[in-house]
Amino acid sequence: MDDREIRILLLEDNPSDAELVKRELRKAGLGFTAEWAQDQAAFLHALESFAPDIVLADYLLPGFSGLAALELAKQRSAETPVILVSGAVGEEVAIETLKAGATDYVLKDRLSRLGPVVRRALQEAEQLAQRKRAEAALRDRDRELQLILDAGPTLIAYVDAEARYRWANKTYERWLGRTVADVPGRYVREVLGAPAWQKIEPYVQRALAGETVTYEQELSLPQGESRWVYASYTPDRDESGRVQGFVVHAVDITERKRAEAALRELTRTLESKVVQRTAELECRARQLQKLTLDLSQTEDRERKRLADILHDDLQQQLAAAKFHLGLLGSRAQFDGATQKAAGQIADMLMQAIQTSRNLSHELSPPLLYHGDVGETLKWLAGQIRTKHGLDVQVRTGGPVDAESEALKAFLYKAAQEMLFNIVKHARIGTAKLRLRRVGGYLCLIVSDRGRGFDPRDLKATTGFGLFSLRERVHLLGGRMKIRSAEGRGSTFFIAVPDGVAPEGAVRVGPRAYSACETPDSPAPKEGSHAGEEGNHAGAPLRVLVADDHEVVRQGLTALLREQRDIEVVGEAANGREAVDLAYQLQPDVVIMDVAMPLMNGDEAARQILKHRPRTRIIALSMHEEASAVARMRQAGARTYLLKTSPTDELLAALRGPSSHPN
Repeated sequence: MDDREIRILLLEDNPSDAELVKRELRKAGLGFTAEWAQDQAAFLHALESFAPDIVLADYLLPGFSGLAALELAKQRSAETPVILVSGAVGEEVAIETLKAGATDYVLKDRLSRLGPVVRRALQEAEQLAQRKRAEAALRDRDRELQLILDAGPTLIAYVDAEARYRWANKTYERWLGRTVADVPGRYVREVLGAPAWQKIEPYVQRALAGETVTYEQELSLPQGESRWVYASYTPDRDESGRVQGFVVHAVDITERKRAEAALRELTRTLESKVVQRTAELECRARQLQKLTLDLSQTEDRERKRLADILHDDLQQQLAAAKFHLGLLGSRAQFDGATQKAAGQIADMLMQAIQTSRNLSHELSPPLLYHGDVGETLKWLAGQIRTKHGLDVQVRTGGPVDAESEALKAFLYKAAQEMLFNIVKHARIGTAKLRLRRVGGYLCLIVSDRGRGFDPRDLKATTGFGLFSLRERVHLLGGRMKIRSAEGRGSTFFIAVPDGVAPEGAVRVGPRAYSACETPDSPAPKEGSHAGEEGNHAGAPLRVLVADDHEVVRQGLTALLREQRDIEVVGEAANGREAVDLAYQLQPDVVIMDVAMPLMNGDEAARQILKHRPRTRIIALSMHEEASAVARMRQAGARTYLLKTSPTDELLAALRGPSSHPN
């Protein structure tokens, strides 16, 4: 009890006895405020207005008894203790009052007991009130918990060691079509039905053996409906570790499964369409490639026809005219003026014949139809040396021929155009030409160490210029690459399929370039300018993109390929692949994601820099934690950027030699 004054309602018709009771209570050390009632009316009024903590009632009153007062007090508040105080009452009456609800009974001749009895009664009343408050709070919590358990979509239940339900929430009613009250005490197999029990029995046995179990299963429920569930069983153990049962958590995932099935079907449909469209594109690419070869072959036939006309008609007629002129000269041997004129005409005819022969060879060299590609290019080198003074070193590594005369003629014209470009712009006396076969592709490399040029100036021109050459290479299913640095020379790479490219090989990748490059091909040094197919002037910044998200790699690659001074040399989907490609492709910069499969970004960066210390590593990640930044910095990354950063920051970091601030 607290230290507040006790409110005591004293029902007593004798004033002396009332004062005697108060005195005994004071002697017991109780602090109290007393309200004295002498009859029933005053007692009822005091019960309402005074709200006593305890009632002390005389047993015998005129027209009113202690038992009646007890009943009235209990009606007002069942927790208020009532102690009957009377003169002389028998044991039977005392027992009767206690049964009626009295807290205790004290005789007036033993009022010395009254203080302890009152104190004990008040303590018991307080304990009872506390217990009732606790029970009420517990009922409220139980109600709230039950509301929470019943409101959600999760099926929750407790299954005992005999595989019987002890309790289940109302989700069972929605699942099974039966009330929760029907579930407790029933076996799981009885509630769910035989078909569902056959599927979940192994999981139940594992849970009863003490194992935490999770599973996804399609179950046929008693009402005939089939539903997918995701369930977990958590064992319940007593203090000795024995399994008493397990708690069931189950979620209806039918809609998710249906969505997954629809997504799989959509994926299969899309994949089928992609395969179909890819096949169509490859077919069209092969058709376009064949048309390009046919066009080139048509041009070659026309050139050969003109060459044949020059050789078979014009040259023969010129030769015949020369013979007739000689005959005329012999007849006018004594006519000096005539002989002189004949000699001049003969010289003119010889020049015409030589010009016709040269034009015939330029239109359609005979070796195009009688020798392999290597022999034709060697003949071309001799012609270039004779006509333009450019010494061309030709290397073929043995006989190399093309499958079709059209491709052979194309390679001849490509080499001719590139050598003419050196003659016109390089201002140097030597050049190198290499021809080799790499798998199903023919690779042609022409290089010089002359003045170089800016690839941005490569514009569309009429005729068979470099721009037109590049376009035709693409139409043939190949690729053309130009590296040029001012003052450091130029290198032209061409790789084309030998004949119509087979399916799956319509385009040649960067490995064909590395296989085609010769050890002595002049490559622009670091800091020089370079370009490829329209890139910026200057040495292209060779970049390897390493990210395990395909959608990120595609976006980065598309962004970087729009930059004229940047060349994306490869893509890696994991850390290990990034290390391998860095060894093979030797990029200037590696854009590295931090978290990747097989090998994390920091370890990949560490291995790359171990073998290629001059390679710059730019970390690009969604993680902004200081630990991730520190890990990449310690591994050697120059820059750490977030994927959400502006693209200008990434481009500046790529082009800038110094570390970018975080």
